[in-house]
Amino acid sequence: GNPRFTVAVQNALGGATATLVIDENDPGAMANPPASASFARTSLLLNGIGAGNGNGSVSLAIPDHASLMGKTLYGRWYVNDAGAPQGWAVSPAFKFTIFGTATNAAPAVASVSAASYAVGTVAAESIVAGFGANLSTTTLAANALPLPETLGGVTVTIKDVLGVERLAPLFFVSPGQINYQVPTGAAIGEGFITIKQNGNVVASGLLQIAPVAPGIFTVEGNGRGLPAATVLRVKADGAQSYEEVARFDTTTNRFEAVPIDFGPATDQLFLIVFGTGFRHRNASSAATATISDATAEVLFAGAQGSLIGVDQLNLRLPRTLAGRGNTDLATRVDGKTANAVTISFK
Repeated sequence: GNPRFTVAVQNALGGATATLVIDENDPGAMANPPASASFARTSLLLNGIGAGNGNGSVSLAIPDHASLMGKTLYGRWYVNDAGAPQGWAVSPAFKFTIFGTATNAAPAVASVSAASYAVGTVAAESIVAGFGANLSTTTLAANALPLPETLGGVTVTIKDVLGVERLAPLFFVSPGQINYQVPTGAAIGEGFITIKQNGNVVASGLLQIAPVAPGIFTVEGNGRGLPAATVLRVKADGAQSYEEVARFDTTTNRFEAVPIDFGPATDQLFLIVFGTGFRHRNASSAATATISDATAEVLFAGAQGSLIGVDQLNLRLPRTLAGRGNTDLATRVDGKTANAVTISFK
């Protein structure tokens, strides 16, 4: 059978009528119990005699319905008591969220960082890739700002741990993948994602939202290999120039590393790395970077500023890395490790 749960009331007026109301919204501390409710409204006579001696409970089944998955419900007891204000004693509100898989539940969607593709948590306001089947009937990318909340008839709704629902800004939709941003304001904790196509639910699943879940974008778009990054060179006279760390080779049909050349001793080099999921770090000092066995000073770790959901790391490159060839860049933010990427030094 369906799973059940029990709601009890005690220390009420014995022998009185008690009404339990459970709804999508707080039923409220009104004088009378609401006449109807979206989930349950039921009454019983309390056991016991006299004030403070009444008790009772109600056992309810959770319907096997996909629309309830991830839904937060609120409830109150209303006890008919002439000695209470306006004739009703009203309990404090309680709430609970239903999680699980119904037999007619929508297919699952798995959400990961769109930078690292690491399974687990995603960060508030970060860019996320959701994978599933038949998520969209078309393949479309957003081509204007602000990002749309509906793209090709597809919407993504995030319901956070507090029960607040928000539409997610959409970067891209396709039958197998949707890229979206965790909506601004989504509370930290276990949330629920629902994907709809022309108003019909096509996929749903859990979403673990954390303050920080760092990921580094890569040129191949798979979380491995060469990073989405650039080198800033500052000469002794203050002149600045930008240099690439990866270049697409039409012969091999793949991205190849462009070794970083430190040049004259008076040149200063900075590596600017793009990622997502670390703009809400505790402090710049909470970000660290190691290249091979050398520590790279982190000068900035935060929102990139002009690209939605994109974060940026600015690193000072130590000259001890000259001649190292291909090396791994490892970064940590607030104790969370990002995906390792590869850079090359001449």
